[in-house]
Amino acid sequence: MSETMVAGTVILNKQNGDKEFLVKEDHGKFNFLTVTIDSEFTSLACILKELKTFVQLNTREMELEELTNLTIGTDSMPLFVFSLDEEESNALPDSFYWKKPSTIRDEVLEKITVSGVPFFS
Repeated sequence: MSETMVAGTVILNKQNGDKEFLVKEDHGKFNFLTVTIDSEFTSLACILKELKTFVQLNTREMELEELTNLTIGTDSMPLFVFSLDEEESNALPDSFYWKKPSTIRDEVLEKITVSGVPFFS
C-alpha cells in the first residue's frame, strides 16, 4: 500500500491585482507541493508544516481558500489552496516558483483530475 499524501498550493495576491500560484519544479516539470501525511498530524497540519519549514512562507498570514480533492494516476489526495498577499511573502527557496494561472492550467492541471475546484483565471 502506498503512503497517504496531501497536496497544496498558495495563491499569491500581487499588489497590481494579478495572481500567481506556488509550484514546485521537479525534473523540469511543475507540480503542486505534495507531502506524506504524518500519522501524528492532520493533513492540514502536514501541508502547513511543509509550507512553513521548507518553502519558508509566513503561514500565519495565509488564508485557506479551498479544500478539494485531486487524482494523479491512481493516487487520490486532498488539495489545500491557500492565499497570501505579496507584501507578506518572501523569496522562495530553490525549486519553488510563483507561476501565472496559465502555467497551472497548461502544465499542472493537464495531468491531474481535480474535483470541486473553483475556476482560477
